[in-house]
Parts: sequence; C-alpha cells; structure tokens
Amino acid sequence: MASVAYSGFNLSAMSKMMTYMAVVFLLLLVMAGLKTLFFRYQLYHDAIEIRRGVVFRKQLDMKFERIQNVIIQQAFYFRPLNLYTVKIDGAGSQGEEISLPALTREAANAIRQNIELSKRSQDQSLLAQGDDAAVDVSEGRTANHFVEEKFYTRSLSDLVIHGLSNNRAWIVLAGIYSLVQVTPISFSDIFDYLRGVAATLISNESVAFLLVLFSLSIFLTVVLTAVLSVMGSIVTYYGFTLFRSPKTLTVHRGLLTKREINMNKSRVQSIYLRQDWLDKILHRGNVIFEQLSHGPHQATGSDSGAKILVPSARDEEIHGLYSEVFSVDRVTELNFTPISKRYFYKHAIIWSVIYCVVSPVSFFVLGSLMAIPALAGLWLIHITALYLSWLKAGIVMSKEMVVIRSGVIGVDYVVFPAFKLQAVEHRQSLLMQRRDLSKMVFHTASRTASISYLPTQFVQQLLDKCLYYVESSDKSWM
Repeated sequence: MASVAYSGFNLSAMSKMMTYMAVVFLLLLVMAGLKTLFFRYQLYHDAIEIRRGVVFRKQLDMKFERIQNVIIQQAFYFRPLNLYTVKIDGAGSQGEEISLPALTREAANAIRQNIELSKRSQDQSLLAQGDDAAVDVSEGRTANHFVEEKFYTRSLSDLVIHGLSNNRAWIVLAGIYSLVQVTPISFSDIFDYLRGVAATLISNESVAFLLVLFSLSIFLTVVLTAVLSVMGSIVTYYGFTLFRSPKTLTVHRGLLTKREINMNKSRVQSIYLRQDWLDKILHRGNVIFEQLSHGPHQATGSDSGAKILVPSARDEEIHGLYSEVFSVDRVTELNFTPISKRYFYKHAIIWSVIYCVVSPVSFFVLGSLMAIPALAGLWLIHITALYLSWLKAGIVMSKEMVVIRSGVIGVDYVVFPAFKLQAVEHRQSLLMQRRDLSKMVFHTASRTASISYLPTQFVQQLLDKCLYYVESSDKSWM
C-alpha cells in the first residue's frame, strides 16, 4: 500500500508540475502574441517611427541623420525560418535604441538601404555630382557609385591565431555560465565537489607528488584557457569578411549568430591599433575602428556596434586597413616625440622603496629567507616593465593626424584627426612644473587618450596645432 501511495503521489506531483509548465508556456505565448500584435514600425523619407507596448503604448521617432549603426544579425534560432533582426543605434543613445526582430532578408535590406540612401541624399557634394544610387534589394548592395566590394577576409587559421594571442575565453565562459544558471546545479556545488576531489588527492601524498600535481594543474589550466579562447574567437569572427564602398565599411561575421555591421567612414572617430606580445612575435595586430561611444572606453577593444575589430591582421596589411578611413603614413615609420626619462626615474624610485619596505616585513611574517629573492626577482621584472613602457611612450602629429604610442612588450597606437577632437587638456602638477613637463589629455567622441611627461613647450605647440585644425577645418566630426 505504501508503495502504491508513493507512486500515486509522484504521479500527482508530476501532473501538477506539467500543468504549471503548460500554464506558464501559454502565458508566455499570449504575451509574445500581444507584443507582436501591438508592435508597428513605419519608414518615412527621413525617419523611422516605432510604436510598441500592450498596456502602456510607446512611440519612438528617430531621424536618419542621428543613426550611427545599422546592424543586421541572424540568431541561430531564426535560421530555420530564414528571419533576421535589424538593430539601429542612434548617435546620442545608450546602446541600441531600436530592435526590429523576425524580418525577412528583403525587408532588412530595404530598411538599411533606405537609411543609407536618405543620408547620402543629404550630402551636398554627392548632390552636386548628380550621382544616382540604384538599389538592388535582393542582393543587399547598392549599384553604380556606391557598390560595395569585398575588401578583406580572415581564414580559420587566422582566427586560431587571434584566439591564442588575444584571450577570448570569456565568451565561452559566459555561455557556460548562462547554461549553468538554468540548471539545478549551482556554482557553489561545483566548487564544493572540486574542493573535495582536491582534498582527496592531497591527503597523505609526498611533496614530490604535490609539486607534479601543481605543475600539471597549471599546464592544464593554460591549455584549457587557450582552447576556450580559440573557440571564442571562432564563434565570434567565423566567416569574417569586410566590404568597402567610398562611404562605408560593412562586416559580416559570426558562427552561431551571424552579424552584419555597417559603419559610415565619416563617423569613425579614432582607430586603435593593438599588438600584444604574442602578436608582435607572430607579426600580427588588431585594427579597431571606433565610432561615438556612449560608455567608458574598454581597453580590450571588443567588437560591438560602435566598433569594428579586424582580428589578427598581418603587419603588411595593417596600413592598408587604417588608411581606408584616415590618410596617415605608416605609424611604425613616424618620428615620435618621446616622453621624459623622469617618468622612469620617478616610478622606479617609488617602487624600489616599496619593495625595500615589503622585503623585511615579508621575512618576519613568513619566517623564511626565500621571500627576499622572490621579491627581488619580482622587483627586477617590474622595473624592466617600467623601462619598456617609458621606451614605447611617444606622440607625433602628422599633418592633421595625432598618433599616440604606448605599450610594454607589445605596442599600441591611437590614431585620430585633430578636427574630430571634442576637448584638449593641458595639465601640470607642481613637480612637473619644476621640471617644465606637462600632460596632454585628448577627448574624442570615441575615447579619451592621454600622455604625460612631455616638454611644456612642445605641448603648447601641439595644443595650438590641434585648436587650429578644430577651428579651421570645414569637415564635420560626425
């Protein structure tokens, strides 16, 4: 009887659970249907209008001239239905202002092309030339003067190199985290299990075995990180193809979610050239085209709607990529003005004093002389890094282009036209004033870049040149 009652109880509980799941699914289906029913968009000759909301109706009107990006993407769950999502980012917004899901390819192309043609019709120079841009909706490309041509591609081996030289493991880890969140298993359960396994392995084992186990763990961690990073690179940039026209750059990329990012060249505010230490060994580098950014700059330069990242370009290809937008000489051949040696002297002295104070303290706390050689080795590495960072730092102004160089083992370049500057700051501390040194801070719509320990006279001359280009140039920063 007890067994029958137990089975009946299980059957009843399962029936209730299935009923609850059916009700929740039905509610979600009804809400999705209502949202779809009350969602409307309308294209005008110079704007797009969105109406949405079931209980509270909302209307959003966006002028085409305010649009910065038009992104067409196809999530993996839309592929069987051959549907796409159009995401529109306004120049004054925080992120994506408009998202139009579940569109056909023809409708998505028509929206993007209407926006592009409307913005081009406002260009007085093109009107003076009398160029008529015919549109081929089925292919998603404009004809005649505005035809897009395939400009640059990345192979699978290039993406593997990009994954190894640039840590993309966080993309895969984020996906794993999302999957774990929807399962009954928590991360605390996983950590408790791993702690128990580690305790079992460590107990009653020799020191030699523990050293081997520790070394093997480090090796496996490095290998796993590299594998995850390569997977993240392939998932993000698979099929990377860069198209160009006289006015735009368009990127096609993505394995699970296919994305098409369209960027007007005139809206590029700065270009970030990043070459980490492994990139330098492999003669590779990343070229990042940056538009107006609504949030703080991310040093990683991750690809987003406001940026186009070209992964692992070869050294001989990098100049052709950034010269597509900005007219500037090869940055590696420019004559940079270095910063003062006092940058290295100051930081080397400060950190040396800190290490001298920490060394005896660590000896008394740990009770071992081994701490002192370890700190000495760490101090040597730190001082070497400071010296290399001083050696790499520099700035140059080539015609109207400002180029700032930085780095330690690798090297980074920030390139931007002076006329696109939003503000320039000239700063001096009391100690810098005594040595006639200054700091410059450049604010563009995409990032803030700074460089310190420059001669004050040079800073004043560079500041005057930048302000001259801002005042005299008839080019729009947008």
